[in-house]
Amino acid sequence: MKSAKAFAIIVMGFGLTVCAVRTGHAAPMGKAFTYQGRLIDANLAADDLYDFRFRLYDASVGGKKIGPDVNESDVDVIEGYFTVTLDFASDPNAFNGNARWLEIGVRPGWLNDPNEYTALWPRQELTPTPYATYAANVGLMSVDGVSNPGGNVDLLSQNAIAIAPNNTAKTITIGESHSPRKDNPHNVTSAQTGALASVDGVSNPGGNVDFVAGANILITPDVQSKAITFTGGAAIKQVIRGTATYNSFQTSQTVAFSPSIDPSKSVAFVPSFAILTSTTGGQAAAIMTNLTSDTITIEISVHNGSFKVSFQIVEYY
Repeated sequence: MKSAKAFAIIVMGFGLTVCAVRTGHAAPMGKAFTYQGRLIDANLAADDLYDFRFRLYDASVGGKKIGPDVNESDVDVIEGYFTVTLDFASDPNAFNGNARWLEIGVRPGWLNDPNEYTALWPRQELTPTPYATYAANVGLMSVDGVSNPGGNVDLLSQNAIAIAPNNTAKTITIGESHSPRKDNPHNVTSAQTGALASVDGVSNPGGNVDFVAGANILITPDVQSKAITFTGGAAIKQVIRGTATYNSFQTSQTVAFSPSIDPSKSVAFVPSFAILTSTTGGQAAAIMTNLTSDTITIEISVHNGSFKVSFQIVEYY
């Protein structure tokens, strides 16, 4: 029958061992750390080969075991002192910033039975030094799917995109840098914007194309109905254009115009509406109620909002 063994361990300290070989770039830091201790066997400093079993827990008593066992066989203990290198990196949650305790099991090196380990108490709380391994994990994993472990991911701007990093505020602002050019540098087509490419073959990218009335032609644009009416017929002497603006509930407006006309001649009044603001959304036809040689009075029905009436006075010969 095997005799029971009594063990005690004195923790000498923890240390994180990192080896870096410079070959143009620094080698990444490993996750292993060095554990040093002193083993007392039957009240005497141990001096033999011993097997050690290390387990990681999230509590000093009970708790959850984290990751697999780390076994070190035939460790040469000299005058009670021993040193082992432990690596729990196979479990990504081994060192995630939370407290950890190390449970140590020991048995003489000549024993092979896994049940012969004697668990030493209390568990040893890991001091912050091994947690230097955690620093390797707290950086960005990737930027929009692009990763470069231990390095940087740079943002590049193109096609009028501006990137403004602010290290103090820890922000990166990405916006569009609008070009002051007027020659369509991005080759945007009228089909993409919904704009007219030309009017009867006349184009002016970014500008307007105006209709000019010839002899005996009347041009009547209507902003509200999105229509332009061309009228021909009797000889037109002149066309006078103007606007009248109506505030809320205002129904009558007298507007002066120039040059003057002869109201005794044949005259046409052509109005068109533009709603500035309206809570009712409705409008009524504008009616000319009085005309002099240089003024016109236009009435509209009662409304709640602001309206603008654009009008034309056409004087015929």
